[in-house]
Amino acid sequence: MNVIDLLFCYFLYSFIGWFGESCYCSIRPRKWVNRGFLRGPVCPIYGAGAMVLILIILPLRDLHTPSLFINEAIVFVVGMVVCDAVEFATSYIMEKIFNARWWDYSGMRFNIQGRICLTHTFYWGTAACLFAFVLHPFIDTFLIQEINPPSRAIIVYICLTVFVLDLIDTVLNALVIRKYSTRLKQLSDDVADFAMLAYSVVGAKISTVTEERRAELLHQLGELRGRYDRYNDDVRERRNRNKERLMRAFPFIKEGLGRQQGVLSELFDDLKEKITDRTKGGSQAEDKK
Repeated sequence: MNVIDLLFCYFLYSFIGWFGESCYCSIRPRKWVNRGFLRGPVCPIYGAGAMVLILIILPLRDLHTPSLFINEAIVFVVGMVVCDAVEFATSYIMEKIFNARWWDYSGMRFNIQGRICLTHTFYWGTAACLFAFVLHPFIDTFLIQEINPPSRAIIVYICLTVFVLDLIDTVLNALVIRKYSTRLKQLSDDVADFAMLAYSVVGAKISTVTEERRAELLHQLGELRGRYDRYNDDVRERRNRNKERLMRAFPFIKEGLGRQQGVLSELFDDLKEKITDRTKGGSQAEDKK
């Protein structure tokens, strides 16, 4: 299989994967969810997985083995390993580039760093068998071979051009999400450090906390709250349709940022209450005696 045919399969299976996953993810919310990293109707991870399967799995399908099901078993096992490797590597690379988790299986049993899990591993093995013995032979016979090589080349060049433009635009928007995530994490770390200091101070005996010290703590808290408010204002003002689409397509990112914001809001309110409430600090200190 030459490069043009490989790229043709890449875009074809990227579309098939995008369509299947978007349909699946649209069932629960009962509305269409564009489950893709890019704006266009493709999921690159499925295209990459298909190319790996074509190069590694298809030769195993045609091995001369003494039993009917040995080839199927080999394809199943190798498919699990190969697809897990692709998913793990994709998760790791995207997290390092964009400072965000695009999916997380931490809530599922037998996972590795939340990037892959045993349940999906079996799915990948099954998918590899279906791909090698059913899907690809059908598509190759009734679609790919029905399109003459010059036409396949033209389709590939058009898709490649659109894909590159879409990729550049999406990466720029994903980097915006990275910037917001980094700012929020830095703010969370600073607030956590301040909270440890503030709670140690207001937990002391009431007579040891001077008005000057309280004013200093409130001033520092006000500066942190100002940074948090400016962060929220910046997020609201710089709304972007593609950035919002990415957040909807990968809700784990949006939920994670939302949880951090919720924790910070509650922590700000609690810190202000503890610092300004003289009786609470004193009563707590007395109770510890």
